[in-house]
Amino acid sequence: MKICFVLGTRPEIIKLYPLIDHLKKNRMKFSIIHTGQHNLFSMEKVFFDGIDKVTLQDINFGKQLNYVIKPVSLGLSSQNEIMLGSFPAFVKKDSLLASIQEENNAVLINTENAGGTMYSGPGAGAKPTANSVLTDVIDVAKNKVFNYEKFIKNSINTDFEKFACDRYLKLIVEDKSGVVAKISTLLAEFNLSIDNLIQKELDKAANDIPLVIVISNSTEKIILKVISKLEELKEVQSVSHIRILNI
Repeated sequence: MKICFVLGTRPEIIKLYPLIDHLKKNRMKFSIIHTGQHNLFSMEKVFFDGIDKVTLQDINFGKQLNYVIKPVSLGLSSQNEIMLGSFPAFVKKDSLLASIQEENNAVLINTENAGGTMYSGPGAGAKPTANSVLTDVIDVAKNKVFNYEKFIKNSINTDFEKFACDRYLKLIVEDKSGVVAKISTLLAEFNLSIDNLIQKELDKAANDIPLVIVISNSTEKIILKVISKLEELKEVQSVSHIRILNI
């Protein structure tokens, strides 16, 4: 039996990776055919962060804070540049994006003058996929081949460090007095304020407990520095981070 993977889009690659990795580890022969989709050079400039570090505990803490987690692809356009990123993020339970479930996808557009508008519909499954494929086949047959790069008038900014939003931090810390004060002092050094804090004694493991902190508006550059400093504290065992989008 010969095994061949035919793929072209990032979701396909992500979904098939565990199977491909399993075959590689077991030294099984296979081949890959790439259809050339999602192969724009400009996509190399998009910031990506995966879901591998998001745990069920994070999702449950998010519910307590009135958040749900969603996979988000974000585009920010300014006069001189475009900033693009794709990552899991918390959104408010009553937000427009929170209502998107199962196979449905949504595009939410926020503009300075018109505010927010959202367009949603099925984005996966047999019929939506078949419709997309047939539409592409018909376009190719009619010689309608689109160059989507022409829609990008501004240069794509590869520096995602300027992106700012609220932050969810979960720290596994030693269960002893003075830890919260020490962490609060460190955050104050970066002019960051705590919007919410959860300390869960019931989730205690040995001498460590989870400490959840919601931090108001912070850039990627600052929050990465903060996480690095937190990880240096002897009382902190680990730090996980999820972005919060108020959209």
